[in-house]
Amino acid sequence: PYWVGIDKHTPLGKIVIRVTVDKNGNVTSADFNNQGSTTNDAYLIQLSIAAAKKIKFSPSPTGAEEQFGTVPFNYTP
Repeated sequence: PYWVGIDKHTPLGKIVIRVTVDKNGNVTSADFNNQGSTTNDAYLIQLSIAAAKKIKFSPSPTGAEEQFGTVPFNYTP
């Protein structure tokens, strides 16, 4: 999971983002996954989706065209 330090005015919790990754390791889509998340705060969801889209996974040239998974983001003080 990714741990994100935040200030005392930001909500706390865990956001799970569902990602689709192409065989080059690029995130092609990222969406909020309520299952496993402990908050549905819109600001944290927006931050998490933006961060997930920047992740670069290891390429798999002989792998499937698309692979799917989840990335948890933990917001703690």
